[in-house]
Amino acid sequence: MNPRQTPFHWLIIALFMAMQSCFPLYRASLPNQPILEKRGDIEISSGIETGSAFVEGSYALTDFAYVTAGGLSWTNDNSSAYFAEGGIGFFQTKEKTGFSLSALGGYGESTVLNNWWANGNFNFVDGSSISARYARLSIQPAYYFHRPYVDFAMIFRNSFVNWIAPSSAGTETPGLDIYFEPTLSFRAGPPNTKFFLDAGLQIPAYRSYSHYNAPIHIGVGVDVIFQTIK
Repeated sequence: MNPRQTPFHWLIIALFMAMQSCFPLYRASLPNQPILEKRGDIEISSGIETGSAFVEGSYALTDFAYVTAGGLSWTNDNSSAYFAEGGIGFFQTKEKTGFSLSALGGYGESTVLNNWWANGNFNFVDGSSISARYARLSIQPAYYFHRPYVDFAMIFRNSFVNWIAPSSAGTETPGLDIYFEPTLSFRAGPPNTKFFLDAGLQIPAYRSYSHYNAPIHIGVGVDVIFQTIK
C-alpha cells in the first residue's frame, strides 16, 4: 500500500462508489451557506458533491440580509436529477471575533428519473423506472467562524419535501417528507478564493413512503468572494 493511502483515504473512495451505485429519489444538495460580512459582498461557489455538480451564488443586500440561488445536476447510466433553489437569509457578524449567526429560508423544485429504484430495504425493483418531482421548503440556521484565511461553519438545515409526483408508489401515497440535514463546512485559502470541504448527513425524521435515502453527503469545491460596493 502506498504510505500516503491511509485507511481514511480508502473509506472516502468506498463511500463515493457506494453512493454512486444507489439511486435516491430525494437527493439533498449540501446546504448553501455563504459566509458574508457586509453589504455588497458576493460569493460564488462551484464544486461536486457525492456525484452531483453544483453552482451557487449569494449577494448581501444589506449588512444583515442576503439573497441566494443555485442548482445541481446529477446523471449516470441509470438515473438523473436536476434541482434549482432560491432563498433569502439574514446574518450578523461580530468583526472582532469573526463569529457569525445566519438564518436562511429557501424554496426549490427538482425532477428525478430512475430506471431502477430502491425501497427502504435497499432492494431494487428490476425493470421499473420511476419519474418523480418534488418541492422543498427549508429552514437553515447556521453558526460560522470567519478569518481571512480560514472559515468554519456548522449548518442545521431542516427540509420539508412535498412530492408532486408520483401520485402513488406501489400501495403507498407519496406526500410530505421531513429531513434533518446537519453539515460541517471547512474553507481555507486566500481571502478572496477559498477551497472548501463539506460533510453532511441526511436524516429522515418522517417519510410518507419507502424510498432509498443516501445518508452521507461529501462535497469539495471553490468559493470566490468579492465586493461590488466599497
